[in-house]
Amino acid sequence: MASGERLLLVDDELNLRTVMREYLTERGFVVTDASDANTALERFRLDAPYDLVITDIGLPGGFSGRQVAKAMRMQVPAQKILFITGYADHPVEAHLLEQPGTALMNKPFLLADLADQALLMLER
Repeated sequence: MASGERLLLVDDELNLRTVMREYLTERGFVVTDASDANTALERFRLDAPYDLVITDIGLPGGFSGRQVAKAMRMQVPAQKILFITGYADHPVEAHLLEQPGTALMNKPFLLADLADQALLMLER
């Protein structure tokens, strides 16, 4: 169970984002969400650092989740990022996953697994 760790959740699918936000909140996280890259970057600029950013790789708004992560890490180099994706055609560059504090989960996943992965990343 989390104890108030701050998450920024970025996913353009409203229903999925809502379910993830509600579940993570029930598990003790404080969750801010965004539906696109531009909104995510604005929230990050105003409220960073977050304990963890969970971002879909394929996003509307002119930037991918990869680009969002790079921009965030320019401001906060140690920012922890959990990429989520449902598409094999949005590969994450190997060097991104090799960075400390970075992980990838493929959709579909169990909400409990998402929360467990977030907790695991926060322990490191």
